[in-house]
Amino acid sequence: MTKMAPIESFGIIGAGKVGQTLLRYLESRSLSCSWLKDKKPVSAARLPAGHAVTALTELTSIPDIIFICVPDSALASVVAALLPLLPSAETIVAHTSGGVTSDVLQPLESAQVRIGSFHPIQSFHSSDMDVAQLQGIACGIEGSEYFQEAMKEFAVRIGWKPLVVRKEKKALYHAACVFAGNFIPVLIHEARQLLTESLEGSAPVDALMPMIRTVSGRMEDGEIEDFLTGPAVRGDAATLAEHVKQLSESSPESLFLYKALSLRIFELMKGHTLDRETFGKALSALHSDGTRSSDVDEVIPPKE
Repeated sequence: MTKMAPIESFGIIGAGKVGQTLLRYLESRSLSCSWLKDKKPVSAARLPAGHAVTALTELTSIPDIIFICVPDSALASVVAALLPLLPSAETIVAHTSGGVTSDVLQPLESAQVRIGSFHPIQSFHSSDMDVAQLQGIACGIEGSEYFQEAMKEFAVRIGWKPLVVRKEKKALYHAACVFAGNFIPVLIHEARQLLTESLEGSAPVDALMPMIRTVSGRMEDGEIEDFLTGPAVRGDAATLAEHVKQLSESSPESLFLYKALSLRIFELMKGHTLDRETFGKALSALHSDGTRSSDVDEVIPPKE
């Protein structure tokens, strides 16, 4: 496998949250932006004159790497527009989608053009977000062996932690990112809503954040079984039953999440903290609203 030259220049297609933030971060790592392309004029005064373009036909050079930062539904059309521009170019083309594989870029692949997916594992909430939030993040890399090796080296160079993703498991990889980046905020929202309802007066927005930071900090140091706490871990049937009662009265939607996550805790902790009798009482308490979705033998199979 021929070793590629170091990546020094880059172009970006798509000036949304990911594209503009990635541009600023790569510039902060001393890489040179050749151009930023978007369908409409980009408010990118930091770029030299002529470097913000609205059509690929305006390009005068092909950089070492091209990042495609567009919605998944637009990838195929971007590939079609790029195809006639790359026949003699030697470059890397990477899309930043978390869920789509490198197959969408297949028409571009040649001996000179290497293709793949390079997905930053971060929540891009604004095109003006602080680029310091990209320092030290992980990134998912999926593509050919050549692409993987080149992009692992590139990731380390820009201060990221490279993770090689199996193509056939790309959706599972993306689901993991959704759990971390999308579901956790929803759970925090649910907790705040319940806290507000339980208090006299409004709940401070940051009331739960110290506990959340403590818990997330522990996740970096060990396995979940070593520090998970709460009534489901203890098998506290009385507390579980009271939670179910009040949630069923106040927030059926939260009750659905509460029960599903408590069942998951039971599964994670099986064999660690609860004997079968205690667990059975806890499970009955969880279903004390009259519903039933599992029994002891389903969650903790009996020993043969």
